[in-house]
Amino acid sequence: IDRTASVSHEQCRQSVDRTLEAVCNQLHSLEGLEEAVQTPNPVTELPSVTEQFVEEQMDKGEMEQWEILRDALLTWPGPDRENIEKYKHWCCHKAWVERWITGSNKDPVFALKRILNHFKWRRAYNVDNILEEDWSEFEERGEMFLTGVDRDGRPSW
Repeated sequence: IDRTASVSHEQCRQSVDRTLEAVCNQLHSLEGLEEAVQTPNPVTELPSVTEQFVEEQMDKGEMEQWEILRDALLTWPGPDRENIEKYKHWCCHKAWVERWITGSNKDPVFALKRILNHFKWRRAYNVDNILEEDWSEFEERGEMFLTGVDRDGRPSW
């Protein structure tokens, strides 16, 4: 019997249990859930010129919905223009834009608001730089362990 593997597995299980318990405790509190997913200053209204553009293009029927939404994003006149520039490659990706439309009940105006809020959330929580963060505290407590690497050599936790 390999006792070192058993201990390692047991430590892993206990760590997962502790983490799961902490997450469950936070989720039981509705306030905790709202704080965890809240986007600062969410986009609730679009500039009238953008909303008109989307509606006019939908009425014409010359373009697919994803193309209309892509064009609305790329010509976004509102605040947070730097988010559009940063994620421009996503805005031009048909499958990515179509997922947002589908998830918004085929309403491109609602999808546009959701995408803009998504970009704000990514920036507010620094999601794009997660690999550069210091995770040593979690490693010391045994809450994270390296399980390997992906195809690009990045750590898989």
